[in-house]
Amino acid sequence: MVVDLHSPLPDSDNQNLALDKLRVKHKPSLGDAGVHGRQNPEAAGSDRHPFRFEIGELAIGVPNPVTWSVMKLAATSDRWHKAEDHGLGEPHRNFHREQALKHAQDVCRVVAMVTPEERDRASDVIAAVRTSAGFGEAADISDRLFQAPDGWGIRTVSRA
Repeated sequence: MVVDLHSPLPDSDNQNLALDKLRVKHKPSLGDAGVHGRQNPEAAGSDRHPFRFEIGELAIGVPNPVTWSVMKLAATSDRWHKAEDHGLGEPHRNFHREQALKHAQDVCRVVAMVTPEERDRASDVIAAVRTSAGFGEAADISDRLFQAPDGWGIRTVSRA
């Protein structure tokens, strides 16, 4: 099992966390007993209403649908930009295009699987992250890739 931990950028007044170029980790270091997360500004709000489940004796929490969608929209855009890089060979561009579509479909899955309880809590999450850079960028990505008449999102039927 591979677990990829993402962390929102810590507040500058948080003395218990250290931030380097890629990681957010405990300060002072916990050495082998500690873990670190990859810094991810799109993970803002991930501490609000996470979905929790257990596998065996391992308890796992994943971000709420709003935060997860913001992260997936950013991943979609990143991969789409790489797919448009003509300096890459066609196989690499195709790989990034496929990954962009996979992330876009993940956004649709997240939205489609929202429970009534998650829907009711979404306004709390949005209120907490509305002013974050990641949320604003995700809104722009959604407008550009999913809402625009020529957007490549999932739409297959034109608006008439």
